[in-house]
Amino acid sequence: MKVKNTFYFLVIVLSIYIFSLYSASKWLELEDTTSENLTWWQFLLWFFASTGAYLALLQIKKKWFSGKKFKTASIIERVFLEIAMISCIVFGTALVVAPLLDKFSFTWGLIVLGVLILSLILGRLFFCKVWIHNLIWMVIIGGTGIMVGTAMPWKDAIIVLAVLTVYDFVAVYKTKHMIKMMEGMTAAGLIPGIIFPRDKISAFAEGLKGIDLEKIGGDFFLIGGGDIFIPLLLITSLLKDNLGSVIITAELSLAGIFLALLEVTRSKKPVPGLIFIVPCSLLGVLISKLI
Repeated sequence: MKVKNTFYFLVIVLSIYIFSLYSASKWLELEDTTSENLTWWQFLLWFFASTGAYLALLQIKKKWFSGKKFKTASIIERVFLEIAMISCIVFGTALVVAPLLDKFSFTWGLIVLGVLILSLILGRLFFCKVWIHNLIWMVIIGGTGIMVGTAMPWKDAIIVLAVLTVYDFVAVYKTKHMIKMMEGMTAAGLIPGIIFPRDKISAFAEGLKGIDLEKIGGDFFLIGGGDIFIPLLLITSLLKDNLGSVIITAELSLAGIFLALLEVTRSKKPVPGLIFIVPCSLLGVLISKLI
């Protein structure tokens, strides 16, 4: 991959960080900043339950349905995922963008927010290009980072990162069920992450329908939404601690994403990005606490 493409990708990640952290700080001003009502085990329980449920649905569709029934099940799956995506677009955009509209009156702010949400939904359903797909995932990742990070103590976030790093390694290299999940989502028209061209930046204008897993391994690469959300969760949770910790951890998490990016472009195969990203992020927390 070209050096400038790597730079552009890191700019995208940095943009997610900046806008999400700014919006998170605004949301924290509106509520009791000592309110941290999401623990590590509650988040992991939700995560593993959701993952297990989706894997079970994939197995049921594969074993119990065939022919026309399989097509019907695939359509139902796609409709369900589209409804989930639309819901994520609405809540993600509201959480990220609403605090940026504080200079507008309430009415105009609501109109601008509504137009943006409607534009993203229509773009997703009818005109989806790679750049629209990425913009949607930027607000989804940012909104989820705000929602979870502001509700979780940073020490709990560290536990979540540690557990999910082990899970990521096992799910990609051992059981390989992460790959099966990605195949299932991609077949249903949902590519879960940021897509980036390996060479030509003009490829951002390509239609999403023409991109499959084979193309992701060739002309494009994919950084899963979780590989950006997980460090953002930790960084956002540190907002309640001090700004220095946020900046240092964000910088080192970007270094981890850069290392993961190098491995993805080198191998052209699925890579558990968290094994690069999380150690760098935790090193950032350690350095910030020692200074």
